[in-house]
Amino acid sequence: MANDPVQIPNYGRPKKGKSGTDVAALGLLIGIAFPILGIVVLYFLWSTSGTFGDYLHSFVSFNNAYEMNKASKVLSLSMIANLVPFYYFLNKKQYLAVRGILISMVLFFLLFVMYRFVWS
Repeated sequence: MANDPVQIPNYGRPKKGKSGTDVAALGLLIGIAFPILGIVVLYFLWSTSGTFGDYLHSFVSFNNAYEMNKASKVLSLSMIANLVPFYYFLNKKQYLAVRGILISMVLFFLLFVMYRFVWS
């Protein structure tokens, strides 16, 4: 009995196992995919004439200020779609995936600034 190890009670929080979906790379991919889906949805809501190719051309036509202004508006509105996975992962307490979504939102914000102020 004298050689038995002393048991120290653990009064902290119990350790929770990590979920397989709690990775920042998954959040980054989802954070990029949802605004792209938002861009497609906005095409069907706003576009009255023209093809989808013409709509996508407005995102790369750097010589037309009107098209760049329209592209920056569409890009900023499409970022609203990131609220869905953001709050989903936040409620599931998968903070690494939330971090990936936030990183993608920063990247889209930098793209928005480039459209709005640098390329126009």
